[in-house]
Amino acid sequence: MHEQQPGRTHVRLSPRTARRRFGLSARAWPVLAVLLISGALRLYHLGAAPVALNQDEAVNGYDAYSLAYTGRDHHGRLFPPMLQAFNDWTSPGLTVLTVPVVRLFGLSEITIRLPGAIAGVLSTLLVYLLLRRLGTTPEGALFGALLLAVSSWHVSLSRWAIPPTITPFFTYLCMWLVVRLFADVGRERWWAVAAGAVAGLIAYTYAAEKLAAPLLVACSAGAFLLDRWRRRVPRARSMFSVSLLVGVFLLILLPLAVEQLRGGDQRNWHFERMSLLRQSSSPVADGIERYAEYFSPSFFFGAGDADPLQHVPNHPAVPMTAAPFLVLGIVSCVWERGRRDPADGRPQPASTAGLWLLALVLVAPIPGALTVEHLHTNRALHLLILTPVLAGLGFDLAARWASARWRPLALTCVVVAAVIEAGIFAHFYFGDYREQTKEAWQYGVKQALHLAREHRPACRGVLVDPRINQPYIYYLFFSAYPPRLLDYAAINRHGGDRDWLMVPEIGPYSFRELRREDFDSAVVVGTVRDSSRAWFRLWQRADNARCIVERTY
Repeated sequence: MHEQQPGRTHVRLSPRTARRRFGLSARAWPVLAVLLISGALRLYHLGAAPVALNQDEAVNGYDAYSLAYTGRDHHGRLFPPMLQAFNDWTSPGLTVLTVPVVRLFGLSEITIRLPGAIAGVLSTLLVYLLLRRLGTTPEGALFGALLLAVSSWHVSLSRWAIPPTITPFFTYLCMWLVVRLFADVGRERWWAVAAGAVAGLIAYTYAAEKLAAPLLVACSAGAFLLDRWRRRVPRARSMFSVSLLVGVFLLILLPLAVEQLRGGDQRNWHFERMSLLRQSSSPVADGIERYAEYFSPSFFFGAGDADPLQHVPNHPAVPMTAAPFLVLGIVSCVWERGRRDPADGRPQPASTAGLWLLALVLVAPIPGALTVEHLHTNRALHLLILTPVLAGLGFDLAARWASARWRPLALTCVVVAAVIEAGIFAHFYFGDYREQTKEAWQYGVKQALHLAREHRPACRGVLVDPRINQPYIYYLFFSAYPPRLLDYAAINRHGGDRDWLMVPEIGPYSFRELRREDFDSAVVVGTVRDSSRAWFRLWQRADNARCIVERTY
């Protein structure tokens, strides 16, 4: 018999008391840990990695800045459902979310990248909640969330302030609402309205989502009708809920559709330039080829997208650890199909959800397959969005099949392997990747314009090398040019309706091809360089006629 030592009291807290005293349940701590990993990978050095500001980020940020103070984009259009940008008419979703941030904290690389990074962290939480709604164990849901947290495609996208940055967040939110729609028979109408509204917002996040979002709604509506038919719910009631889902989606989509149709060729020239239907002599065969490529291991685990801005070189888009669980996830969707509720013999909601997920997988590559480029990450984004969901289902299935004796060890090894892969990726992304992609990110533009601004009082004007992609937007962004002073007519008169915008002049800054005579009697007064090379030179003429920003690569 053991005697209690004097002066020592052993108190055993109930789970409810522990939650009340420490604020979190034991199950919540691992979720919090995954969110911390997700936040660290997306918020660390946000202003310096990527190494420089891309022109698409700059126009998104400056349009948000302009909307914050005038309600107009930098072309003068009042609260537009599409942003003219560089005449490519981009989606406004991220820009609208950026408006309050730049209004409160000013215009900088960090402030315009912050909304996307926060959306990336919240997406991790949504994956966990979605998998729990799909009936997985906490371990399976946690693995899916961890996989998204450390996936290179999502980390790099979350740190880049371009329109599709927020697409995963709204897609996961819509999927969670659709699963609630399947499950809650009594309150299905409210979930239908919410799911339709969020699906409509998805279409405002990226050009490819104008097709991807309707495909998501179509698959969801079909799966819902199948589920209600199996449950023997009256057809009129089911059709009313589907009508709400589709009707609210179309209502949210209406301003975008009106803008697209009203603009005609002006809004569609960029799409026509990329469309396989317009550019290919055999669009059916080429489309099937591209569609199949998106299911190749190369897209997920190999070279994938050749653009280093969209796919971090030498690193798989999805961790290799996920490979077997993706296969098991597909098996799980089919496996669940035969399971029925033991109480009444009716199909469980998970059976419909499994078929729904398989349908989403099959339609996900369609927007990318209809364009000229091969393996374009952002145009087949829904396929990558589905990977943590399928892997979480596969992990859950593997855990059920595994021996109880070896299960904890096996699951720990898998998680450790995923974290190690994440560490290797982070070491490369925050190190060598920044150095290797400086040219692609137009490194040095900020520093060169800062030098020009310092020497501006000694010059009557500044001539900027137009080999910089859209140099005028960098000037507006880095000078935080007051939106109320913009000359909309001067910006809009240059560049045809079916061509990229070229703005040759804003105030004392000119953006045209440099000629030899421009350098007569000019001397170098500043250089932007790193340890390997010079990126820009600032010249000043002896007659103080102008300063010249020259790109040296």
